[in-house]
Amino acid sequence: MRTTPPGGVMKRTEMQKPVNTPPFTHPRRRGLTALGVLLTSGVTSLSYAQDEVSAEVASPDVAPPESALASEGHFPIESTDPPEYAGRRAERGYATGSGSADLLPYMKRYVPQRNQWEVTLAVGLLFPSPSHNLKVPELPVDEYSKVAPQLSVRLGYFPLSFLGAEVQTFMAGSKLKESGYSAALYGASGHLVVQLPLASIVPYATVGIGTLGAISETMGHDRDFSFIWGLGAKAAVSQRVNLRLDFQDNLGQKRDAKNGRQTHHPAVQLGVSFVFERVAARQPLMDADYDGLYDRDDQCPSEGALTHDGCPAVADTDKDGVGDPQDKCPTEAGAAPEGCPDRDLDKDGVLIPEDHCPDEAGEAPSGCANVDADGDGIDASLDRCPKEPESKNGFEDQDGCPDEVPAEIKRFTGVIPGINFKQGTAEIAATSYPVLDEATKILVDYPSIQIEVSGHTSSEGAEKRNQELSVARAEAVKKYFVDKGVLPERVVARGAGASEPVADNETRDGREQNRRIEFRVLMQP
Repeated sequence: MRTTPPGGVMKRTEMQKPVNTPPFTHPRRRGLTALGVLLTSGVTSLSYAQDEVSAEVASPDVAPPESALASEGHFPIESTDPPEYAGRRAERGYATGSGSADLLPYMKRYVPQRNQWEVTLAVGLLFPSPSHNLKVPELPVDEYSKVAPQLSVRLGYFPLSFLGAEVQTFMAGSKLKESGYSAALYGASGHLVVQLPLASIVPYATVGIGTLGAISETMGHDRDFSFIWGLGAKAAVSQRVNLRLDFQDNLGQKRDAKNGRQTHHPAVQLGVSFVFERVAARQPLMDADYDGLYDRDDQCPSEGALTHDGCPAVADTDKDGVGDPQDKCPTEAGAAPEGCPDRDLDKDGVLIPEDHCPDEAGEAPSGCANVDADGDGIDASLDRCPKEPESKNGFEDQDGCPDEVPAEIKRFTGVIPGINFKQGTAEIAATSYPVLDEATKILVDYPSIQIEVSGHTSSEGAEKRNQELSVARAEAVKKYFVDKGVLPERVVARGAGASEPVADNETRDGREQNRRIEFRVLMQP
């Protein structure tokens, strides 16, 4: 508690040394009284700090600091600037005499500064040691509950950005383990605070001394000297507010131990700090080349020029507004940023001069619609080799590329030996299956080909009968392929009868050669 004597010198009244409370006094009443004293002390200290800050700012003999101007978003223009520079800024639309400044990124915006006051309200958990010595010696021993809710108030002052001092008071509610009576723990301490002032999130460490006391029904009122250390971090939420997380360890006298032997009473706290005299850091607007454009708007901040972008005027041969150094087409008027005319007028992706139809949307490579540049009859949009004609050989005739029929397919082109039928019928002999299975595999491996299966007979017998037999045999071969999984539209069956002999029907060997099955790869449409 503070009082101000007539002479204006601030003094602090001494607190009465607490005495041991008799066991019959109720601890809840004593706890509430101590909490009231704690809050009154914190509010009085906060008022005093605010009065000091207000008196300093209101003093007519002290000019407002540059940081105060920064907090309002304004920085004075250099007084050494010749008058014409301020005039240039006014002509460009800037406010004469001051300029707005941009906030720095968050991590650099609220870096700790000198001469800052902080008031912190925090809640947390205190973990009383089971080997505590917070009791009247004549009274029985009991343990406090393992976890005690805690409320604390802190007042800190930082004369330097990295170093400060802090006072703290706290109150925590508890119970006695054996008797179940309620109890209260309290403390007051002073700390030295060392923090890392590099960003808006500030880690710190504390070390200090104080007292740790307890009030209970069965153990009375006692307090011990304590040594305190802690770690924590502050994170700025705004110019005036921090979030704060603390870990503290209160080291007090250990019960039934040698004097000076200590036990631990750790605590974790989460709080809100109210900061005074802190300003959000801003980047002042500069005009390094004095051309009337602030550097953030100046495309050439180190070259003074009265142009719209702050850069010296450059030659523009084609008068398209893009200077020759940046113009990729300096002799042809075009559009920014490259300064070149539109080389894809029809927006088909083919640029002039490769586009032979610049006013009509087409397709690569010529840029014309549906053009068959290689003359192979395949539409340009489907032609994978637009500059090379397709080889019309029945093998992949739709891709537009030249190719050769694979050797495997050639092997099954023409007369196919080994395909036999029972005499006078269209029933395939079992000896023919290996040859037909090999042919089936080729059809499966090359799904793009189509074949014609033609049946042939000798001239023996009636012509009509030979024709019907040749058709039936060709159909039997086709059915064999279809049954093995080949699509029916890929196989065409044809019967030629005796009309296409390959040998003399007057001889026995000639007639045997004329009885045959032929495969032919069909041209694809």
